[in-house]
Amino acid sequence: MSPCRASGTSSSSGAQGPGRTPLVSDYVSVHVPLTENTHGLIGDRELRLMKRSARLVNSSRGGIVDEDALARALTEGRIAGAALDVYESEPEPPWAAR
Repeated sequence: MSPCRASGTSSSSGAQGPGRTPLVSDYVSVHVPLTENTHGLIGDRELRLMKRSARLVNSSRGGIVDEDALARALTEGRIAGAALDVYESEPEPPWAAR
């Protein structure tokens, strides 16, 4: 899903425009590389297109999903849930603080 494209066509990054897919999908799973074109790819606009029972899965790269927008969507109940394997700023593991 690209915030710059409302059609179902691919952008130069290979990301698909939202079209109708997020409106009917139970799960939206993100698998794109982090580039200038994909940074912030999923933001307020895209999250608002998703149905309330939908869940977002990001296992690509941190920075693809606007984490503040995602937190708002979850807090406000605009989507049902999210699973993130990555963050824009990865938390430091407990053993690294030694």
